Amino acid sequence: MILLQSHSRFLLQTLINWVQNLDKGVELDYHWVEFDDIRYHIQATTKSTNILLLSLCLPFPPPEAVFPGGLPPGSIEAIKSSYGSPVQILDPPRDSFNLTLKVNLSKLPIDEDRRHSLLVKVASVREIVLGPPLRQLLRALASSTIVSDTEEEPVPLVHRPKESFLVIPQADRVTVVFPMRFKDSIDIVLATSFLQEFVQARLTAGLSNAPLCMWSASPPSELKKAPAEPLSANAGFVTFGCLLLMSERRTGQLALMKGLVQLKSGNLQIFNEDNFHRALAGEVGSRLSNGGLVSASPPFSSE
Repeated sequence: MILLQSHSRFLLQTLINWVQNLDKGVELDYHWVEFDDIRYHIQATTKSTNILLLSLCLPFPPPEAVFPGGLPPGSIEAIKSSYGSPVQILDPPRDSFNLTLKVNLSKLPIDEDRRHSLLVKVASVREIVLGPPLRQLLRALASSTIVSDTEEEPVPLVHRPKESFLVIPQADRVTVVFPMRFKDSIDIVLATSFLQEFVQARLTAGLSNAPLCMWSASPPSELKKAPAEPLSANAGFVTFGCLLLMSERRTGQLALMKGLVQLKSGNLQIFNEDNFHRALAGEVGSRLSNGGLVSASPPFSSE
C-alpha cells in the first residue's frame, strides 16, 4: 500500500521557492504530470513578479461521470471558499486546461505560518477540485439526510483517465467500490493473487477494527443499479465499507469525510497500475528468492 500526502510535493516546493526568491526576479515555466492523470503547468514572469498562474488538466471523465463546464460539480465553490482573495479563477482557462488559477503574492498572509498553510492548500488543488462530489455525499450521511432503508444509486466519481470508482451512500455508511482493470494478462493474474492476500490481511487480529474490505470476481450486490460502463473490470472489484454509527455521527463525520476525500484525491495510489507494479516488486522478489512464485489461485469471493 502506498500512502501519500494529499498535496503535490513538487508544486508545494516550487511555490515555496518562488516566494523565497521573489526579489531575485525568478521566472517559472514548468509542465509535469502526476499519477498519470493530472497535468500541471505553472508560470511566473519577471514582468508581473507578484502573479503566478497555475493550470490543471483533469482526467478525461468516462461516460458515466459528468463534468459540467469541464470541472466536477461544486469545484468552483470549493476553490473560492478554500483560497479566498489571494487566488482567483481565470475564465476561460489556458488552452487545453480545465482550470487556471491566478495566485497574487501581494494578497498572501503576512504571518509566515498562515502563508505556508495557504501554499499547502494551493498545492492540494487536486483534492479541492476533485473532492466536492464525494464531500456532498458524506455531508448527507453525516447530517442524516439519506433516508433509511432506501437503495441509493451508485455515484460514479473520476478515478483515472476514462475510469471511475463508485460510491454508494446508505443511511449508516458509505460503500466505495473500485473496478480493477489491467492491460497485461500477467498483471491480471498477479493482481488477483495480490488482492486476495490484501483482503485476507484485513482479517488478522491486529486489523480487526479496520474498515471493511472485500474482493470479488463479479460486481458486488451494491452495484446492481450501476451503469454498465464501470462494471467492465478484468481483475475483480475491491469494496471498502465505512460505517458511521448514530452515536458517532457528529463526532466522527469530519474524520470520515477527510479520510474518504483523501482516498478520492489519490492517497491510495495502489489502484494506479504503475504503483501496483512497484508495490508488487518486493513481494515478487521475496517469492523468487524462496524458490519461485506461488501459482495464483482462481478468482474467488472473499465474502
